[in-house]
Amino acid sequence: MKVSYEYYVDTFNGKICQPEFEDLVEPAIDLVKGYAEQFIAPWALEKDIDYYCLELKRAVCYQIDYLQANGGLNALNGTSDLDLQSVSKDGFNYSYGDRGNKFNGVPFSSVSAYMIKSELRRKGLMCRVAKRYD
Repeated sequence: MKVSYEYYVDTFNGKICQPEFEDLVEPAIDLVKGYAEQFIAPWALEKDIDYYCLELKRAVCYQIDYLQANGGLNALNGTSDLDLQSVSKDGFNYSYGDRGNKFNGVPFSSVSAYMIKSELRRKGLMCRVAKRYD
């Protein structure tokens, strides 16, 4: 799966600059593929998820924006903005509750998750009925 900066800007209407996009696009693709693979039954899982012809470009773009909004490259290294739990200043304390979705410790867009699951359902890949071995 390839997602170009032109697609991101022209079709998706993304707003981040090209150098930042280039830093985040490959990790975002890997995250989206990994997230999708967890829903495909193990006996139906192919070596390369591109085999299924899933349309996940928009999910990748949402993931790029989500990563950028939550620390950029730092989010991939385990230091995302979602990790902040509380703030204290001059006797004032504020604690955060659940601060968003993560996949394998990396911030993951709930919009991307929805789009991935929808695409998998359309392709009939969310079915985990037991395989018969006769």
